Amino acid sequence: MNYQSETKSKKYIAARKKRALTIFSVFLILAGMFLFQIVNSNVQKSKINQEVVTEKKHYHKLSNENTQLKDRVKQMNDDDYLEKLVRYKYLYTKKGETVYNLPDDAN
Repeated sequence: MNYQSETKSKKYIAARKKRALTIFSVFLILAGMFLFQIVNSNVQKSKINQEVVTEKKHYHKLSNENTQLKDRVKQMNDDDYLEKLVRYKYLYTKKGETVYNLPDDAN
């Protein structure tokens, strides 16, 4: 009877070890999956944050450009500015006006 109890005891211990190994293996697999999800989420989060920073810079650039264009439109609606612009850029003169070109350098 002693032999049978030892055999049962060894089988019982082997079954417990097998069950513990199975449970531990399932736990490791689940922990690995969760760890992968966490790492993957952090990578995606950093990519999205980088895109947000890039888009904010682009937005500020376009916002500044838009402000400059609005100012330019206001200037184009000003008759005095338009007169100065046309006279400078296209060398227009008023009737009876004479334009003299002076050298920039005194040498």
